[in-house]
Amino acid sequence: MLLIDSAGVQSPVSYCAQTGEGNEQSVDDALFDAKSTESFLFDMISRMASHMVFVVNSFTSLEQQYVEMLRRKYVARQVHKELIVVHNMLNVKEAEVAHQLFEKQVTTCYSGDQSTMGQLIFTAKKDKGPPVHHIGLCFEHSPAGDAFNDKNRQYLLQSLEHRELETEVILQDQLRDHLSELLKMFVSTEIPEQAAGSERALRIDFRAGSELPSAAEERMPKGYVCGGVFSLQLEDGAEPKMKTRGVISPLGELIGYDATFEPNVNVYEETTDAGVQRKILIECPGVAMADIELDDESLSAGFQLAITKRALIDEQAVRKVDGWPFRQQQGRWERAFLVELTDGKFEDPVMELRQDGILEITMKKKKQKKGIARLGYKSDRVDPAATPSESAASSWIPVSVQAQQQESPEQLGTAGV
Repeated sequence: MLLIDSAGVQSPVSYCAQTGEGNEQSVDDALFDAKSTESFLFDMISRMASHMVFVVNSFTSLEQQYVEMLRRKYVARQVHKELIVVHNMLNVKEAEVAHQLFEKQVTTCYSGDQSTMGQLIFTAKKDKGPPVHHIGLCFEHSPAGDAFNDKNRQYLLQSLEHRELETEVILQDQLRDHLSELLKMFVSTEIPEQAAGSERALRIDFRAGSELPSAAEERMPKGYVCGGVFSLQLEDGAEPKMKTRGVISPLGELIGYDATFEPNVNVYEETTDAGVQRKILIECPGVAMADIELDDESLSAGFQLAITKRALIDEQAVRKVDGWPFRQQQGRWERAFLVELTDGKFEDPVMELRQDGILEITMKKKKQKKGIARLGYKSDRVDPAATPSESAASSWIPVSVQAQQQESPEQLGTAGV
């Protein structure tokens, strides 16, 4: 069993280390870096671990948010991994107090079932996603600890051992895949003379510990063995940047501002005198027509759109005014707009960049010709209503779907199916 510990997460940020001009902004950046690192580690562990054990000393609304966040990550990825929350009630010594606290923080806050295997064990259930198991532990060698701890620890270990595990895992490959996927969510790359945000400029490499120089082993803490090193590889001249930056809201809250270009897109259909049109409106102020690429040949039904938004301000060439953090988006945005067969056929897209910064793409729906399927036969009979003989019926020939201006039944003989 491999244990992945996230020790150090939620550690305080040193305000003393942030010195010099723009001290307040440096503190904000450090706080948001810590928050981003925490989110990255939680996401990484939730992807890697077969079982997730979340240890809390006091189950407040903040811890509830983290537990719900992890549960929803599993729901979003359609992964069934049961989450275990261990309530470390280290200051509780009396059994009655332990029951009251566990009831206040868990059983009255969630819908679920009490376990028949022991006390201070509860399984919270929701309609979607895996269940969340809550297990309580108290102060060791106290009356409450003697009553609950051994049974609950045994229940926890048995739960981990009896659940289905992956039979074979190549750890470095799994780590590299997850790191590559997550870094693209957190980090973008800027390449001079090219559009920002090229994911192709980012790659994760792994080197085994046996291939590393002895200096790398010397830097390891005592008692640890270097199994290998992951390194971030970038294209020449590329510079990594966090996609989300920390800014202070008018209420004084530290919030994340997405610095990558992600425009709002609206797609709808409207009926006019000219027929049915599909409209695509994309909000992209500050973008020139030369920065828009539309490819309607690579897809069989639909088109590929790419928009590059360049930075309006060179942040390295100017001095920031205190209290006014930079808020600008840049990067390359790509999206495929597909047309389903059930939607019908459309003409080639026509785009217009309006003065209000809205890119408007119009696709006119083609009018479909109505047809009538008929099956006729050749006959020299005078009375078309008469029943055809077997020899006449054998001479029937199929008639393909034709436009509404068809020959009359007298010309075809009698229409039949």
